Amino acid sequence: MAEARRSEDPIEASDIWRELFGDDFPTKTPDELGLTLGDISHAETTVARGWLELPDDCYAVSIRASVQRGKRGQTRRVYRSDSGVIFEGHRLHFTANVVAPNHVEVWWQVANTGGHARSVGGLRGEIFRGHDINGDTLSNQMENWESTAYTGSHVIRAMLVRDRRLLATSEWFRVNIYAKGRAYRL
Repeated sequence: MAEARRSEDPIEASDIWRELFGDDFPTKTPDELGLTLGDISHAETTVARGWLELPDDCYAVSIRASVQRGKRGQTRRVYRSDSGVIFEGHRLHFTANVVAPNHVEVWWQVANTGGHARSVGGLRGEIFRGHDINGDTLSNQMENWESTAYTGSHVIRAMLVRDRRLLATSEWFRVNIYAKGRAYRL
């Protein structure tokens, strides 16, 4: 509670109170903060990676997520796509829910937007294998950890690939992040 009282930023304070009292504690919405999903045309395409896009109804993937402060999981809570604002310095844990009759590789893609990421050369869009909480590549590709750093709306998705064929892609999962003192600006 002392940390929330000391905070000079109302968004940061509400995030701390929310961890103490749950998701019913009121916070500003992404719309109230002016967070909108910007252009993601900088994101790597599956065609550029050399994959054939051959969707197969036998394969499906969706994403679940949770958010926590720091690396310890005591403050972990469920995070739904395009729900509340997350303050910088949090960790996001994504899990791919896979339906596949045969073995597939799970790949991830993050595309962030906004002036904050762009101003510090932090735009991302690459397709990659999942990382653990320390940023090391995981052997279990059903998971991926990310850190929150840049003000803006960002998206992540999971893809199922077998023999360089893209069989299924999840919906883009939207994450809204607020970094103290960093405006969103496109």
